[in-house]
Amino acid sequence: MWYLAVFIATFLVDLIPLVAPPAWLAMVFFMGKFHLTPWIVLVVGVAGSTLGRYVFSLYVPKIVDKVIKRQKREDMEFIGKKLSQNLWQSWIFVFIYTLTPLSSSALFTAAAMAKVKAVRTVPPFFFGKF
Repeated sequence: MWYLAVFIATFLVDLIPLVAPPAWLAMVFFMGKFHLTPWIVLVVGVAGSTLGRYVFSLYVPKIVDKVIKRQKREDMEFIGKKLSQNLWQSWIFVFIYTLTPLSSSALFTAAAMAKVKAVRTVPPFFFGKF
């Protein structure tokens, strides 16, 4: 039951297009509060987080024109275009970026705005979360 809550919490946190609490914070909360097994929390939480970022990359292009100013949008599209050039380079970049404490919202927003395919961002994000 609580593992499902971990999945839902990490999924919802990574759907938020603005800076939100990181998914790992939700995982630590549930693990500490309900004495859950860390490895199961990790697997379930990473799966929820990855699915959340995938859904995020699908809906962001539809709302970005209404939310982000033109200049900022151009900057983010530039970053997104860089991600679509070479598969391995983009995978390495996303993987390393995911290892940092920086929010992945900006990265996924830029990729979604440039209509970068999810295969370029989601797999390295998934492995970087572990």
